[in-house]
Formats: sequence, structure tokens, C-alpha cells
Amino acid sequence: MTEQHRKYWPADRPDLVRGVVVAAAGASPSSATRGTTLSNHDHSLDQRNLMYTLMVLYGQPTNPHAFRTYYQDTHLPLARKLPGVRAIRYTVDVAAAEGAAPYGAIFEADFDSAEAMSAALTSPEGAAAQADVPNFATGEVWILHFEPTAT
Repeated sequence: MTEQHRKYWPADRPDLVRGVVVAAAGASPSSATRGTTLSNHDHSLDQRNLMYTLMVLYGQPTNPHAFRTYYQDTHLPLARKLPGVRAIRYTVDVAAAEGAAPYGAIFEADFDSAEAMSAALTSPEGAAAQADVPNFATGEVWILHFEPTAT
């Protein structure tokens, strides 16, 4: 993927949907709750330890309850196996400042570098997580990745 921002249609191009992971290794399904941060390390991320971030925006699903259940009970266990993830944040409760939210879920994962993210996404674990996306994502899926800037 050469562009940093792309819009993906999982039903039309499942081969393009990448990095849809939502939990770190060793986390239990019960810790996979809305707005949760999961980490593979004992230390928390801070401004001195910036990384490379993958963000996934899920459009509103046709059945929010089914999406949430599958996402947490089936997709999260696959995602926990993704190598090299430093920390993960996600929510399935998205609100807009005005009107209906365009997204049903938001996901972020931190990696040491763009190369580490790419290696994780092309690993067998990454392929398994990606192949699972059409099983629950009935809305559009947007993938973004970037190096965060501290202020």
C-alpha cells in the first residue's frame, strides 16, 4: 500500500482490507470492551516513545449488535495473534458532535515502525485477521496509517 489514506470496500476488494485488528497478545476476551487500550508491554506509551499508528474506521454496520458480538468474540482472538503490536485502542461506541456518527467502530494499533506494521500485516496472523473482515464488516472500511506527532 503506497498511499497513506485510502477508502476500501471490503465486499468488493477484500484483498485490500488490511490491519483490521483490535487486541494485543495475551488479552482476554473480557478485556475487549469499548474504548479499551491493550498493550503487550508493562510500560505505557508516552510522548518520548512515538511509534507508527494504523487506524481503521468501520462504517455503520447493517446490524450493530451482530457486528459487536462477532468483532469481540471472533475477530479479537484472531487479532491478538498479530506479531509486533505495541498497543491497541478501539471503540465500538462512536458518537458524533452533531447528527449520526458515520463510523460504527474505530481501531488504532501502534507499531515500532512502518516496516514493523507491514511485517505484521503480511504475516500469517495478519492474513487470517484480514480474511475475517468480510465476515462482520458490512459497512465501508477505511484504513489510514501515520507517524503521530507530539505537541
